[in-house]
Amino acid sequence: MTFNKGDLVGCKLNDAVNSYVITQVIRAERFYFAYCIFSKRHRFLVHDPETVFLICPEFNLDIEPDADMQRINAEMYDALDRLFGFAEEDTDD
Repeated sequence: MTFNKGDLVGCKLNDAVNSYVITQVIRAERFYFAYCIFSKRHRFLVHDPETVFLICPEFNLDIEPDADMQRINAEMYDALDRLFGFAEEDTDD
């Protein structure tokens, strides 16, 4: 499942659930920027279907991502793809 900007998602961690609004889709079904409605802080969210789930689609379509978080470049996302096993290693390297 992929989330879209504005979707409200839940993230389970240690028997607690935090709620986040997706502010930017970095790579569908993998990486997102999100805003925690409880702590009022932005974070980078890695999709894990066992712990991250949709609560309400199109909860807040007007929410904007944190400008500082948007400065992470594509090389970082490529490294995260490899780290989390989303992409196959390049055999040409």
